[in-house]
Order: sequence, then C-alpha cells, then structure tokens
Amino acid sequence: MHTYEGNPSFSWIRLDHLPAPPPSVREDPLTRHQRHVPFPPEFGNDEQNLVRHAAVVCTATDRGHVHGGCHSSPFKLVLLRNSDDRTEVFACLYDSNTGLWGHIISREVTDVVNPLRPGILVGDALYWLLLDDTVLEYDLKTDSLDMIEIPKNSHAIPRKSHFQVLRTKRNMLGLAILTGKIVELWERMDYHDGGLTWVLQNTIDLGKLLSLEGDSWGERLLIRGSDEDNNVIVVHTNECGVFMVELKSMWVKSVDDRGYIWCFYPYANFYMTADE
Repeated sequence: MHTYEGNPSFSWIRLDHLPAPPPSVREDPLTRHQRHVPFPPEFGNDEQNLVRHAAVVCTATDRGHVHGGCHSSPFKLVLLRNSDDRTEVFACLYDSNTGLWGHIISREVTDVVNPLRPGILVGDALYWLLLDDTVLEYDLKTDSLDMIEIPKNSHAIPRKSHFQVLRTKRNMLGLAILTGKIVELWERMDYHDGGLTWVLQNTIDLGKLLSLEGDSWGERLLIRGSDEDNNVIVVHTNECGVFMVELKSMWVKSVDDRGYIWCFYPYANFYMTADE
C-alpha cells in the first residue's frame, strides 16, 4: 500500500496491489470518505512496474472554496513509476473533470524515485527526490517531467547527506540538506538572466538546537519529511526520538522520544462552525 498527501487537497491515495490492475482510491483518513478511480491498465502496477508515488491535487477554482474540505471537488491525480532498468521514470495524469487518464509520459533519470521522501506541491508543479537526491519535477500545466540538480556549492556528501524538498514562504522550491549536524536551507530563485538558481538562505546547527553532544550525532540525524504549510521539517535521532523543527523561529517540539519512523506525511483537517 502506498499513500501520499498532495497539498492542498489533504487527501490520501491508496493503491491496492492485486493481480489485475486495481482501482486507486482517494480517501480522507479522518472521515474515510472515498472516491474510486479506475487504474490505467497500460501503466502497470505489479512487482516489475511498482507505482513509487501518487499525488492528488484539488483543482477547485470557485470563489470561497477552502482547501481541506475538498471531498467532492474536482481534482487531478498523478502516478509515478520507474522502468525496470531504473533509467526512466513514467507519469500518468488523471483529471476528474473528464474522468480520463492522459498519455503516459517519460523522462530519462539517474535513479529511481525515493519512496520514503514525500513530495510537495509548489505552484503548478510537484517535486520528488530520486534516490541519488536529484529533484524530479512534474508540471501539472504542461504535463511534463524535468530534473533539477542539487546546489553545486553545497556541503552535501554523496550517499551520506539527507535531503528534503520544501515549499518556501515565497512559494518557491526549497531544499533542506542535512550533513552531519548542520542543515543548509536553499531556495530556487529567479536569476538576472531569466533563469533559476539555488540560493543559500540559512544554516542551522541541529546539534546546538537539539542539545546533542558529541561528534557521533552527525551519523544519527535523519530528515524524515516536512510540513510545508507550517515551514517545519521532521528530524529523527536514534537515541532521542523524533523532533519537529520550525525553520524560521527555530521552535522545536518532541514528537516521539522512543519511536523510529521511516517517513512523515503531514495531515490536517478542520471544520466550519455552524451559523448561530
């Protein structure tokens, strides 16, 4: 079972692995409200064609619509999988307005999509990390895939640093890079020639922030996810548990002082008070 929360729709996608192509299910984990979508048979979803990630995005544009109560709103659903030889990634887009799946698109990649790193929605694009920490971009408007390299002048160490894609306060793509006990916060910004470039925005010493003593802590810190709506990353330590770190205020909250988590998916819900 694979789940993914595609903000701002606050919904989950469940893909049931069955011998025949199964339906995908859009589900609210609190209300258990479900909407079934026929799985595209040509996309494949077996041991050789495992869906690595799925995202659902609310596309409601009516005035007064509030994201979070999107149970009956129009939406788009994106499925991702890799080729058997790990050299390509495939994507397919479903539009609830038409009830149809689009064409399967593909792009050459340097590694498979990381199933333990949640993606994010920034503007009209979805972003995921590959296992080699390259960023994969899917543009919802153009139905296209692209790749973005990590900042070349970062202090990242291949296969040792930990990465998490973020959405910045300026609604731009961000990237947190944890190397040892130090987190670098990067933002993809407009360059003077009209292109985009990575700009270092801040550096955080998690060792000091979490009061971790000793050099060995650098090998025990892991980023397990983020809550882009609240500018928070989730950090796991082997001995002190799991923490939420607010990246602007440096506010820290202990989530679990004993547990171990592989990944973190934020979920939020709310209700509107009835009129008096």
